[in-house]
Amino acid sequence: MTAPTYSTLREDLARHLAAHKLAQWAPNGIYSKFTPPAIYLGVIPDEAGPSIGINIYHHGTNGGYDTGTPAIRAQLRIKGTRDPRYASRVADDIYKLLHEQAHYKLDNATSVLVSQRVLTYEERDEASVYHRVDSYEFVVNPN
Repeated sequence: MTAPTYSTLREDLARHLAAHKLAQWAPNGIYSKFTPPAIYLGVIPDEAGPSIGINIYHHGTNGGYDTGTPAIRAQLRIKGTRDPRYASRVADDIYKLLHEQAHYKLDNATSVLVSQRVLTYEERDEASVYHRVDSYEFVVNPN
């Protein structure tokens, strides 16, 4: 059994969020509107409207004990609007979907044993657009 790759988890997570109507996913990264928020793998383009950037920043094992169940951390950078509530609402909806959930599949592909939010913070950019940055850990079952 092999562990899911970074790109597999990112794409499966993007499709999972889109399937639950929390965001929209276009693998080519081209969007004509930004409602619901558009998903990008990696960096959100400057010209994008409300969006979610998905990055993987840690790939370890479940508490360092069980090498058969990788623990992968993903950062969701939610770019909102100048209304500080927008990004927080999107993040809260994602939290309800992912936090402390167990034994499910992301887009019927990556098997997740448990997922939980491990860190969150809010910031405002130079254009006064609010961002919410949430990090989640996914303990996955190799397929």
